[in-house]
Amino acid sequence: MKLILDSGIFGLGIGGDKNGGVLEFYNLIFSETSIPLEECARVFFPAKMLCFDALVASHFVIPPAFIMMSHYDIWGINQIMGLKCAPYTNPANLQDCGFIERIRIWLYRQELELRMNQFRLYKKNSIWAISCSFHSFLKFQDATINDDYRVPARTGITIVEGLERFLKGKRTIAIDRAKYPNNRACNGIPSGGWNLQYE
Repeated sequence: MKLILDSGIFGLGIGGDKNGGVLEFYNLIFSETSIPLEECARVFFPAKMLCFDALVASHFVIPPAFIMMSHYDIWGINQIMGLKCAPYTNPANLQDCGFIERIRIWLYRQELELRMNQFRLYKKNSIWAISCSFHSFLKFQDATINDDYRVPARTGITIVEGLERFLKGKRTIAIDRAKYPNNRACNGIPSGGWNLQYE
């Protein structure tokens, strides 16, 4: 058995869950099912909702896991951080975000990168992470095969190539080091670019 996860690692961001998006998400899940990882639920009781976080769950799951992530997960930016400066589209364009919002987004990226690095410490796990603002890659076939969505940008592997390697038993670590908006292939910005570049 192998697990394939699409956009499953989240951070709390500065100020925590502004819109209650994570709590709302977990409440919906709990209304329909129980936690499949009983050991995790016991360890984290009463905060058992943590067991739906891919990083936490990976401590309790034996099969290898492949996760595809965005360093700038637009669902997290909208729902966890409560920032509405970027539309919830794929790829999202963050150019309408003000200076303070951009700094908060950059800090959120740092938190996600730290959590992704913890996830990959488990030798069984593989990761593909891009520096575009995106969420739910598998719903968009173009994002799984298009050269604009290679990690690293335009030279590395696509999601499909990473999944093929993973399913053949080869560990895949593909993490885009470009900071938004420097990953021009999929930054969602029409020609012209963005004034503030993160280095």
